[in-house]
Amino acid sequence: MALPGLVSLADALGLLLTDGEHPPVEVAAVGTALGVLSLVLIAASRRRPRGGLLVGLTVLRVASAATAVPAFVVADVPGSPGAWPGRSSG
Repeated sequence: MALPGLVSLADALGLLLTDGEHPPVEVAAVGTALGVLSLVLIAASRRRPRGGLLVGLTVLRVASAATAVPAFVVADVPGSPGAWPGRSSG
């Protein structure tokens, strides 16, 4: 539970650490919500271990990872492979 906890904590702090441009506030807000929900599930599963809580935590972590996918395929994201020189955008 340590690794999901650290990743969730990093997500939960995302809204405080954004400059509003990278990542946009909307993206940071979604990440923060997923991080806070994940931390709640981690705390609940430590008190009363149940399989449903771990499934919910897994779903939230996968959803959090999925929010990062556009950064790897959209060309106008700074530092993304889509923005690398020499790569055609379409």
